[in-house]
Amino acid sequence: MCQGEAIEFEKIDDAGIIHGFRFINGVPLNKSHPDLLVNFLEYWQINKGKEVIFSWITDIELTKETVCKVMQGGRARWKIENETFNTLKNQGYNLEHNYGHGEKNLSSVFGCLTFMAFFN
Repeated sequence: MCQGEAIEFEKIDDAGIIHGFRFINGVPLNKSHPDLLVNFLEYWQINKGKEVIFSWITDIELTKETVCKVMQGGRARWKIENETFNTLKNQGYNLEHNYGHGEKNLSSVFGCLTFMAFFN
């Protein structure tokens, strides 16, 4: 069912931070969709005894040469999304409160208007 076994390795950078990767290509997305194959990447970082773990699925083929770039892209995308939604929720736009109370498409219209305000 899988193309191969999971590959795992760690690197230690000049600052002593441990960067770990575990990946496998061609695994089923889930039991309900065994014919939909994805590639799975898990990344962990250990710095001063504190460990953080992230994981992604992708259609990009993963190799020891590509996992670092895929991880960096995934982390960057998360940061952009997180900061955008944090701004919309906590910097006076009140997206989570105001825009869930409209009739039919009103909440979508208010959301679009809020996004358009950033295009100045």
